[in-house]
Amino acid sequence: MLSLFPDLLTYAMFAPLLLRATAGFVFVLFGIRTVSAVRSALEIRASVRTGLYLFGIGKIGVGMFLCLGLYTQAAALVGFALSTPTGVLTGQRVGVHERIVEVLLAVICLALVMLGPGSFAIDLPL
Repeated sequence: MLSLFPDLLTYAMFAPLLLRATAGFVFVLFGIRTVSAVRSALEIRASVRTGLYLFGIGKIGVGMFLCLGLYTQAAALVGFALSTPTGVLTGQRVGVHERIVEVLLAVICLALVMLGPGSFAIDLPL
């Protein structure tokens, strides 16, 4: 079957840009939320608190790398690894919507590994 909008296929390099920017923004938001939750929770042990703090900082870092388009495929792999254990690692009850967002982030990260950085990235597809 033919494509309904074949003219839009000329903009195929912008699709990874949209995925990369959206995933990066969501990673930064989730990382900031994790870091602020760890700072406000005093009843958590120090070792768990440090692990969760580093987990949040890692999410912020992945989000920044994805937004900039720097080391996109490596950042997407790390983002996939960080987005899968969120409900288990944080130890808190996570809502259904947040789990769905984390699954979508994992899928977007795997797609970015295969698609590459797209346009307007510091990485260049070779």
